[in-house]
Amino acid sequence: MTRIRVDLRVPVGRPLPDLAAFIARCEEAGFDGVGIHDHPSSGRDAYLALALACRATQRLRLFPATSSPLVRHPLVLASLAHSLDEIAPGRTCLTVAPGFISTRSIGSHAHGWLSCAKRSAISANSLPEKASSSAQRRPA
Repeated sequence: MTRIRVDLRVPVGRPLPDLAAFIARCEEAGFDGVGIHDHPSSGRDAYLALALACRATQRLRLFPATSSPLVRHPLVLASLAHSLDEIAPGRTCLTVAPGFISTRSIGSHAHGWLSCAKRSAISANSLPEKASSSAQRRPA
């Protein structure tokens, strides 16, 4: 029988240490994953919250719910996803969408988001290779 996986989406409206503690309780309660809203209008950064949640949990899948490649440059998104994977290997993922609320809050529109999403995926897939090759070129 296939097990049903249940993820929870939470906003970043609380202080980040409180949010990390809440996410740890989500893990204790048996949830499979937690996504954190990535809206700049919340006054807190979703990726800082995810980093704290990575440190506060052991098995929970963690992800931004969702990030807009129009609000955060695709290379920045790829770098953030790579950094989270270093903190919690195999437990994080990157989700991208138009970000209608996010783009509106910065005075932009969500038109053309698909091409930005494709650039995010390409950047995310090539970033670990770029990071390791540049680390090998650095002088000792």
